[in-house]
Formats: sequence, structure tokens, C-alpha cells
Amino acid sequence: MSDMGLSVAASALEADQLEMSTVAGNLANATTPGYAVEQVDQVDVAPTGGVAVVGIDQLGSSLLDSALRTAQAAQSSTEVTQQALSSVEGLFPEPSGNGLSSQLSQLWSDLSSVAASPGNTAAQGVVIQDAATVASTLNSTYDGLAQTSSGLVTQVGSGTGSGELAQANTYLADVASLNGRIVAGTAAGSDVNALVDTRREDLSKLSQLIGATARAEPGGAVTVFALGVALVQGTNSGMLLATGSPPDPPPAPGAPPGSQLGVSTSSGVVVPVGGSIGAALTAVNSTLPGMQSELSAVANALAGSLNALQAAGMDAAGVPGSSLPAIFVNAGSTAFVASTSSAGSIAVDPALTAGQIATASASAGPAGTATLDGSNAALMAALASAPSGPDALYGDLVGSVGSAAAAANQAASTAQTLADQASSAASAVSGVDTNAQSIDMLQAQQSFEAAAKLTGTISSSIQSLLAAV
Repeated sequence: MSDMGLSVAASALEADQLEMSTVAGNLANATTPGYAVEQVDQVDVAPTGGVAVVGIDQLGSSLLDSALRTAQAAQSSTEVTQQALSSVEGLFPEPSGNGLSSQLSQLWSDLSSVAASPGNTAAQGVVIQDAATVASTLNSTYDGLAQTSSGLVTQVGSGTGSGELAQANTYLADVASLNGRIVAGTAAGSDVNALVDTRREDLSKLSQLIGATARAEPGGAVTVFALGVALVQGTNSGMLLATGSPPDPPPAPGAPPGSQLGVSTSSGVVVPVGGSIGAALTAVNSTLPGMQSELSAVANALAGSLNALQAAGMDAAGVPGSSLPAIFVNAGSTAFVASTSSAGSIAVDPALTAGQIATASASAGPAGTATLDGSNAALMAALASAPSGPDALYGDLVGSVGSAAAAANQAASTAQTLADQASSAASAVSGVDTNAQSIDMLQAQQSFEAAAKLTGTISSSIQSLLAAV
């Protein structure tokens, strides 16, 4: 005896109930990172009618997901660069009354006063104070660059414990584990959508941290790469470790870089990472050491020029400059040695006292003869306009810092826009449209109610027929 359509109605009830459950899950996960909207896949059953549920599909595009991860890697990289250069820019408060440029101007101005009144020990004392202020600012700026670098090194971490490398290792291990579960679940016909969602979010995090890319493999697994180096294959994952250290002291311009902070696998394979970690490595290996070297060039020009003039002149009492303390030394030393890290150590010679500045030319009079010739102090003051003097070098450095920061801001803004566009494109396919889902829920409810009424009607008809027999 025919069931008079009960099986058709029952299949409709089952499909509608699953549809409502699926839509409810979509709405509940509308803001869940990595979640792809799900849709009930059903087909008509011929020739008896009704529907059969084939499965629950995830909507999405692997191409759009890949484009989004690429955009996220660029966004993460430019953000780190922007933040680092923003911190650096704060170390160069120019133009301002308390910046190094203003302090150098004050030094030259007070040296001009000494040149006009070479026997004035109070004026010389002011010059020594000016020089100490300039040295202190060079020290603090150099240290500020070093602290910015140190902060980035900590941010990257060693690969174990805390830090972004350790985070990346966690995600790599998770992806490998999820690969195994997804492959096994797919083979068994189980619903693996939630596992795929979790893996998708892990891949997104990996792209932001190391610029990772993923390639789909047969069976449902993915292989993860970092610029060509495979980090996850099947259920096996590599471990990333920090290697080396940032260059210290900074290399001279054009010289080989020396030591470098890098990343490799635990087996020693060098990994050229991108993302936020890649940007941090560029900053600590190149950008910041380069600025420290340029700042030290300012210190070298300042100390080298003033110390040379100091040694070539004589003081107001006729003492040769070669017998006087130098104006600048490396802290803890009695001399100044130019280097790429001298901005961090430059200091006024603690033995230098007011009256010991070689204000006069060596030709002003024989040694031991008092002279009030201020020509040598005038030569010191003239360093303010030297083409390759400390002011010119510092101006070039400030200009390059400003240009780099502006370029970083623009790059970050562009990367943000591209990431937003990529996210919108991916969401248009795989994202949850709450309005559309609400409409689907209403339609599923109405269809369920209609099927329920049909079931009731058929059941009543059958009962009536049975009663009439």
C-alpha cells in the first residue's frame, strides 16, 4: 500500500529542519574568524518525489582566500614597519627647541661668543655645557634606536616560549594536526567543515606572521610554504627558530652586513619569512643599524673636527692644544675613536675645564705666552656651515628618517585598503549575510510548516480510509 506521499513529506521535513539548523549556525558564527557560510546540498528524488540531503557545503573560493592571505601578509608587514619608523621619528624632534639641531646651533653660537671674548672662562664653561648636552642627546638617540631594535627582537622571540615565532609554531602544528583530522573525516564521510574553518583561520594568522602560503592537496590536506620552504606537509610540521643576532656594532655604509637575525627550521634550513616577522627582521638588520651608523657619522664629524682644532691651537694662557684635554672622548676613555657606534659613547672629556679650550691660533704667539687671540674658537664656530660637518650630516639623517616614515605611512595605508578589498571580495562569497540568512530561515520555517501540514493531512486521510474499511 502506498504511503500516499508520507515519505515525500517526511523528506521535506528532514531537509527543512536541517536547513533551519544550518542557517542558525551561520547566524551564530557571523563574526567568527575563519568561518565560511554553510549551505544544505539537496537533490530531488525521482521518480517517487521528495528530496534527499547530500551534505552540507561550505561556500567560498580558494583563489579569493589565497588573495586575502597575501594581502594580510602585506598589511601586517607594513604595519610593523610603520610602527617602528613612527617610534624612530619621535627620537628626532625636528624642528624644535630641544632637538639636536637647536643644540648644535647653540654650541656654535656660544663658540662665537668665546671667539669674541677668548679670555672669558665663564663663556668657555657654557660651551662645555653645550657640548655635554649635544653628547647626551646623541647618546639618548642612539640608545633609543637600540631600544626600538631590542623591542622588535623580543617581539619576534626565539621560537619557544613567547614571541611571534612561537605563535607561528603553534599555528603550524595546529594545521598539521587539522590536516590529519580533515583527511580522515573526509574519507569517512564526516562533516569536517568546522575543522576547515579553524584551519583557514590558522592559515590567515600564519600569513600575517610569516607571509605563509598554502596549497591544497588531494584528500583535503594543505601544504604550507614560507617563500618556497615547505613548513607543513601532511601531518608533519617544521619548527621555526631565531638564529644569529642584529649587527652590533652597526656596519659602515656599503660594508658587508656582518651578523644578522634570521629564521631557520630546527633542522637548519634557512627560512626567508615575510609578514610581521619579516618586517621586524628588516628593521633590526638593516634600517635601524643604518640610522645608528648615520647618527654616529654626526658624532664622528663633531668630535673629529673640534678635537683636531683643539689640538692645533692654544689656550689664552699660551698652553698648546696638544697638551690640553680633548673636547670629546669616548665614555670611559681619554680619547675619541670614530666608529659606527660612536654616537652611543661620545662624551665631553671629564678632564676639560673652563679656560682649557684652545681659543687661539697656534701662530698667535710662542708657547707659554698668554694670548687673547680668538681665531681658533672662530674656526670651531664656523663648523656650523661646513658642507660635510655635523649639521649637514644630521640634516640629511633627519630628512631620510622623515621620508622613510612618510613612505611607511603611505605603504601601510595602501596595504590596509588592499586588505579591506580582498576581505570584502572573499566575504561576498564565503561570509555570512545576516539579512539573506534571515530570509532563508523564514523560508525554511514556512516550508517546514507546509510539510508538517501535509503530513497531518495525509495521516488524517489514511486514518479515515482505515476506519472505512
